[in-house]
Amino acid sequence: MFASKFLCFHFTLCFLVSSIFAEQITVVSYNTESGGANPTGIAAAMQQIGAHDIWGLSEVNASWVPTLEGAAEQVDGNQDY
Repeated sequence: MFASKFLCFHFTLCFLVSSIFAEQITVVSYNTESGGANPTGIAAAMQQIGAHDIWGLSEVNASWVPTLEGAAEQVDGNQDY
């Protein structure tokens, strides 16, 4: 009984502390529609959207990764993605 109360207290305390120091993040979800899409056009759209913490790109052709990763890094002050 003591152990379960201690664990409950511990998890509650961890939750409260993490909530106090939590940072806001921004997330973008973008469907690239890989069938007829142009990675250079998608990179331009990413630059118009602006900097975000997480880029969620779907339907990405593997050969586009360097272009899209470079666009995300350039938009976000050369952060490493």
